[in-house]
Amino acid sequence: MSTDSERNGPPPREHDASGVPDVSESSPTPVAIEVGGHRYEFIPPASGEASLLVGGVSIVVAATAPAAPTPSVPVSRALGEWIAMLTADRHSAREIGLKRSCVNRFTEQLGWEHVSDITREDVLSAKGLMTGVSPKTVRLNLSRFKKFMDFCVEAGYATENPAASVPLPPLIAGEGQRGFTQDEVDALLATTPEPRRHIYRLAAYTGLRWSELRRLRWRHVFLHADEPHLVLPAAITKNRRREVLPLLAPAIPALRGVLDARTGPDASVFKMCDERTIISDMERAGVAVVDDHDRRASFHSFRKFFGTALARGGANPNLIQRLMRHSSFETTRKIYIEAGQIDGRQDAEAALSVAAQLDVAGALEDAMR
Repeated sequence: MSTDSERNGPPPREHDASGVPDVSESSPTPVAIEVGGHRYEFIPPASGEASLLVGGVSIVVAATAPAAPTPSVPVSRALGEWIAMLTADRHSAREIGLKRSCVNRFTEQLGWEHVSDITREDVLSAKGLMTGVSPKTVRLNLSRFKKFMDFCVEAGYATENPAASVPLPPLIAGEGQRGFTQDEVDALLATTPEPRRHIYRLAAYTGLRWSELRRLRWRHVFLHADEPHLVLPAAITKNRRREVLPLLAPAIPALRGVLDARTGPDASVFKMCDERTIISDMERAGVAVVDDHDRRASFHSFRKFFGTALARGGANPNLIQRLMRHSSFETTRKIYIEAGQIDGRQDAEAALSVAAQLDVAGALEDAMR
């Protein structure tokens, strides 16, 4: 016949006069509970379960298994599984490509091999390597990487997300970004070697984005038309709409400068440079990467220069909006026109109200139709 001790497990531990249970240094840590205003302590079982009857209440105590170690999973494998999940969830091919590129770039820069190698300090370093990039781009890349690490945590490849507590730049329109001045553009064009000089000229006088220039092909260029222009297919524009973009006179030499290197209609017009090369070119030209107001210059500064140059030249608001290819002129006015560069005007609003009375569109308006 079994005893009460065998049926109900070990009895509550006795306390000495000090109220501290008599537990040797080698004994397991006791567990304390309170039932009916009384405090009891007992030793959990090493394995399996034990039942403890206290004050008519039956308490089941289970042995605690040691935490399983986090598996050492290659970053490439985790990334492949994440991309497969995004594809199955019908994320856009473009966004999937951006996320894959982000993780691969961070991995290459920081030398990670396994997910377990990634630390918060590494993510902060990756953030710091995005020099000259707009706060919006930094924010997007960090957000993409954070989602990748969220997946790794859910898959059991990481115990925590090292990117979770990394602060993101504020997402305020135009904050932290600046456009080039006319003097800075002139200095860049004077000191930058070919063919990058032609890339910068075309960007400054068309407002084309880096991604659009990278995908520009000679079949998109109509340099010898009565009104020289570009036809940008929907596949390469940000708003995914076909655009006809007139070529202003200062932009044309950029295309003529690389015309002899053309190998066919499907050939790329330019081989694009990376952000570090652009920063080196700025330093050579004496252009500050960060100005006195802590605003950064980057390739996108050419686009802001273009919008400001149009306003400074007296173009009317509708034409500026159309050449910048914005759905709203408010976006153009608030972010892409820098009031301090409007010569002879109090601010951008005043310049544009005067420009609205001018008829400077002419053939450009016709080409946009």
